[in-house]
Amino acid sequence: MDKFCVTVTQGSFEKICELANKHKFIELRLDKLNLTNSELAEIVSITQTTIVSCIECKSEQTFIKLIQGIESNANIIDIPYEFLDTSFFIELKKKIDEKSTKPKLIISYHNFEYKDSNKILIDILEKMRKFSPEYYKIAVNCKIIEEVKEFFNLFEVREEFKKLILVPMGQEYSSFRVESVKLGSPFMYCFDEEFTSIPAAPGQLSITDMKHQLS
Repeated sequence: MDKFCVTVTQGSFEKICELANKHKFIELRLDKLNLTNSELAEIVSITQTTIVSCIECKSEQTFIKLIQGIESNANIIDIPYEFLDTSFFIELKKKIDEKSTKPKLIISYHNFEYKDSNKILIDILEKMRKFSPEYYKIAVNCKIIEEVKEFFNLFEVREEFKKLILVPMGQEYSSFRVESVKLGSPFMYCFDEEFTSIPAAPGQLSITDMKHQLS
């Protein structure tokens, strides 16, 4: 799998198809996009690997959007951590298990306000593990360098949590997204600066910057 996942939060169907033709690995933020079922299925068919995610929707809206993603044959479904104790998660997992070619599962936790303690984050990872995801994603807002370093200490438990994706949010420490890949994250989210000048999350780097810093 490619190390660079290009996040898509805007654009017409035609423009997104162009982007899907350009990149092997994309994330479609369905909470930001307005695509029909047939449009979504066509985009998924173009690129090699597609993540579908919903970060900013309310529960029922997220459920509907993720069902759309599953039915489009997306390769990876990103389900928010907050869903784990709901009937929505049970229905989503059932839909995934019914597919002849099952998509992989990311369970993701986001905190845009601050970095939780590592103890809390490990508890979150432990809860995620009960649902057997292929990927564990933790994205938190690190405000000082010490928080970034503490955050990356979570890689010490990566033997227990395979394919751990750690995303330190915040513009000041954007370069640490590259460091996260070097330390063990299987891939990192970025944006295509030829498609948009607006990153999808605080501190997100362009794909050009990511490739340059990893070279």
